[in-house]
Amino acid sequence: APDADARWTDALASRLAAAGGETTMTVLNAGISRNELLADGVGGPPPQARFAGDVTGALGATDVVLNVGTNDIAAGRDAAAIEAGLVRFADAARAAGKRLFLTTITPSTAGTHGTPQAVATRNAVNTWIRSQGPAHAAGVVDFAAAVADPAQPDRLAAAADAGDGLHLSAAGYRALAAAVPV
Repeated sequence: APDADARWTDALASRLAAAGGETTMTVLNAGISRNELLADGVGGPPPQARFAGDVTGALGATDVVLNVGTNDIAAGRDAAAIEAGLVRFADAARAAGKRLFLTTITPSTAGTHGTPQAVATRNAVNTWIRSQGPAHAAGVVDFAAAVADPAQPDRLAAAADAGDGLHLSAAGYRALAAAVPV
């Protein structure tokens, strides 16, 4: 369960601890379930509204991994709006002296996350992140590729799927953490 220290950020923290080195690194998880990039939704205020507390208010934090967008797609937002929101967040992170890493949006076949329109939007945003993301961020982490079914990339791999076609299993979260370069 995501609340039992099995989130991708927990797996990343374990990877960083195992890597060792001269500097102790900590992973702060400011993620909110059901959050959206572009709107105050069921999941609470969007990342931009939480920027001061979650990013600049995190003393000592140097890097930000922004994993967002699937709920914007389910809410019917188009690729251009999501991409513009990512650019705004990237600009704010850069202005605050933070290194931002954008992540691609993981695949889904569930409900409004898996409609043909949602799949097309997700694919367009992911293509933009892979091709244009490096111009706006310190790097891109391909979360979609890390958990996609190789035979059907618009759906989660069986091992990564918690069973509903949207949420990730513990193995899926570990795959996301493994995709982050350390």
